[in-house]
Amino acid sequence: MDSLQRQERRGARYSLKLPVLVKLDREEMRVQSENISLGGILLSSAVPIPEGSTVDLGIGVSHVTLLSARGRVVRVQAKVARTFSVAIAFQCLSLA
Repeated sequence: MDSLQRQERRGARYSLKLPVLVKLDREEMRVQSENISLGGILLSSAVPIPEGSTVDLGIGVSHVTLLSARGRVVRVQAKVARTFSVAIAFQCLSLA
């Protein structure tokens, strides 16, 4: 783990269960956030999102987008109940 990753992980993480719209190429999927920090977001997804992929995110409540982001998938792990944890490092983050 390089020093930049270590610095990002020291930032506060907030446990938030929010709907997230993920856009990967021309595909869109709806997932849920598990936690979020200034450096990235952890998602719970029914399908794996390929590691290394660049994704666009719409993070919000119901149909209202609060944050828009672009990021890179840095880790995908299978969980129980046929779901996946998808860790995304933000490259760009903005208020919607």
